[in-house]
Amino acid sequence: MHPVVETIFDTFLSAYCNAVNAVALMSEKQDQSQTFEQTMIWMKAKVLADDALKLFREAHQMRRTWTNADALAQEAISKLKER
Repeated sequence: MHPVVETIFDTFLSAYCNAVNAVALMSEKQDQSQTFEQTMIWMKAKVLADDALKLFREAHQMRRTWTNADALAQEAISKLKER
């Protein structure tokens, strides 16, 4: 069951990263309707989402070799909660 859940979660998180990336790029291209601060917020969200995906994938690999994957997964969750 765990591999199925992990695959589904990875797919959802990948889709989230792609969506945040698309919004960040659109925000960057819009001149007047988006302020610089709003663009920077989206760019930060993009970096955090990408970092979280990378950390979750590293945690998954660690779990397979029985090293401390839980701490890495907690760090990834923190990235997703950051604003």
